[in-house]
Amino acid sequence: MAADALRVGAKGPWLSPALVNHDTEQARRTVGKIARLEVEEIYVGHVPPTTKRAVMTLAEKLAP
Repeated sequence: MAADALRVGAKGPWLSPALVNHDTEQARRTVGKIARLEVEEIYVGHVPPTTKRAVMTLAEKLAP
């Protein structure tokens, strides 16, 4: 759903590095949009899902 903006690993979700996203500021905004979705799990690529709470925490860290 959001592989260019969001990655997930053992420590939870993180913003994709500039090397793999076209626009880092847009990726930050996208993480915020994902955090506001009415879902419980978020699937990114071929890794286990992450939780909405984890993405909300990341979005709060990324907020200007």
